[in-house]
Amino acid sequence: INIVAWTPLSKTQHSSVELKSDANFSYIRDQIMVPICSFELQGAASQMPLFFVKDGNSVKVMGLMGLQSKTNLFINPEGRWESPFFLPAVFAAYPFQLAKMEDKGHIILFDDDGKNLAESGLGNRLFDDDQNETETLISYTRILTKIGESETISKAACQLLVEFNLLQ
Repeated sequence: INIVAWTPLSKTQHSSVELKSDANFSYIRDQIMVPICSFELQGAASQMPLFFVKDGNSVKVMGLMGLQSKTNLFINPEGRWESPFFLPAVFAAYPFQLAKMEDKGHIILFDDDGKNLAESGLGNRLFDDDQNETETLISYTRILTKIGESETISKAACQLLVEFNLLQ
């Protein structure tokens, strides 16, 4: 399991941050399961086996990326994603994720450990000189919004499967 120290995204703290344009997925090399969002079910089902997993009192749809522990078949030795047709949304959104706040709102968290950061002038900035969101950050925000909306839909759909005893 990769432990990530997530930091709330901040215009002041991350004003000069630049992301590498070429994604490296080495951080998930040992991961063999991935959560699948409702909007990506069709694409996921065409590329990997899907299954349901119980998570506390709820059920989630997951994709299987490997058959042996710590062997992700979708990541090549250079850390590149091997499927040209499907990339799970949670990986497409990385190095960002949404966190729920106590007031029911959300906050964007950022993994700023350095492996996704580019040297100044060589990457895609998150904020422009006036601290406005760049197109890079806006595109990440869009996918995070879709993931958040999907969680509500998936949770309700999976709850119906449980209520009608359709899962063993």
